[in-house]
Amino acid sequence: MTQSELIENLNAETGIPKTQIKELLGHLVNQIKVAVKKEGSFRYTDLGTFKLRSRKARMGINPQTKQPLKIAASRTVGFKASRTLRAAVSK
Repeated sequence: MTQSELIENLNAETGIPKTQIKELLGHLVNQIKVAVKKEGSFRYTDLGTFKLRSRKARMGINPQTKQPLKIAASRTVGFKASRTLRAAVSK
């Protein structure tokens, strides 16, 4: 499902104008970003947990030249689905 399909489905279900739904979803995503950055995680019970993860610096290989290269440490976001979501998908 794409963002526009989600907006369309929510509009059909609720009757809320698409522009308001798009704006609300934008605010929701921004709040998740802020929570993960500041607090390290964001949990929504029926969906799952977004958690900040750190990757250590490591050595890699350039696939074109086969030369070793250093890959810098970085931060990323991981997602773990809730039991409710896993149960709904597995049926």
